[in-house]
Amino acid sequence: MTRPGSQSPNEARSAKTKTLRDITNGNVLAFSRREFLEPWGAEKWACEQVAINFDTDPDDDIVECEDTDEGRFYSINGKPVAYIEGEYEPLWVNFAEAAE
Repeated sequence: MTRPGSQSPNEARSAKTKTLRDITNGNVLAFSRREFLEPWGAEKWACEQVAINFDTDPDDDIVECEDTDEGRFYSINGKPVAYIEGEYEPLWVNFAEAAE
């Protein structure tokens, strides 16, 4: 049993989970429960996963991390393709929430 105000083990794992989603439809491309110790660790992991999911070579460096006022997303040759849940919400998600 957890103390009031503390996280359960499941909540703690969920807080560490990084979920990489397709920017066009929200499908999960990859997820990780590991804790990234380096500041660039999650970004490097996301770029590699985007490259793998979109059949490009992870070593070609064509996947880029784009920082905007709305958050961070990942692109291939300038075309937005993926985002990490909670770090960026694409417009279609915002429209769907507004329609509810």
